[in-house]
Amino acid sequence: MIYFTVNEILHEVGSDRYYRILWIDEEYTSSYIINVKDKNALPIEYPISLLDEYVEKRLWEKEKNDLFIIYKKPRNEEQQRLRDELWGILYPLITAEPEIYKSDTRGKLLKGAIKESKMTKPRIYRLLRKYWQNGMNPNAILPNYERGKRDHTEIEYKSKTGRPRKDGNTGISVNKDILEIIKKAGKKYYLNNNKATMLYAYEMMIKEHFSEYEYYDNGILKKAIQNPNQIPTIRQFRYHLKKLFSSEFTIKKRKGNKKFEREYREKQDLS
Repeated sequence: MIYFTVNEILHEVGSDRYYRILWIDEEYTSSYIINVKDKNALPIEYPISLLDEYVEKRLWEKEKNDLFIIYKKPRNEEQQRLRDELWGILYPLITAEPEIYKSDTRGKLLKGAIKESKMTKPRIYRLLRKYWQNGMNPNAILPNYERGKRDHTEIEYKSKTGRPRKDGNTGISVNKDILEIIKKAGKKYYLNNNKATMLYAYEMMIKEHFSEYEYYDNGILKKAIQNPNQIPTIRQFRYHLKKLFSSEFTIKKRKGNKKFEREYREKQDLS
């Protein structure tokens, strides 16, 4: 039998239908899933044996990467306040498993939430769908700005003007905060590691300072990176690192004073 896990994505082969597994019972006999692309979707009960049969016959397939998960952190205090307020309303509902997935018991749970929160029933349903469809974590209920229109109040850095690179990514305007990040990452991952390449240092900076959320892919922890137009490019990283640290300082830091004097100083004297 194929092993399924909660929050896993299943794809119906030959269609545009993708399902997230919301819940599996302790006996591993029954599950609830939801269509992640249907704006009116509700949880559907599926026997584990049927999911197993569909995957075995290659009617459905397990997706290695979750393209629908949203785990963005709140960008400001107002978003965090709203997230926490909504989470307080949803938490009693989503933890009432499996009753919240069943149509005959969900109504009673919603009535209590409506009375407590003064929210309308349609809005609570929208929040539940966002939570279920977008990855089942507190930040899944935040607005997904990447899918909507660009709003400069929702995007921390404006795109850098100028000629686009071949891959279409223009990078961002490097302000003092970004410059400080480049400086710290350069010291940590490049200057203090004489085996590291500039590209390695850049990639470590992006993972540490410009990742949106962490997720597991086949048991391996990975980080999802922000929109490429909202992070510095490798060219920007290299350019500012060379401005921040002189060639002599960089060589001495990475290779040592003796090697600098023995090899690089001689070359300068001969030139």
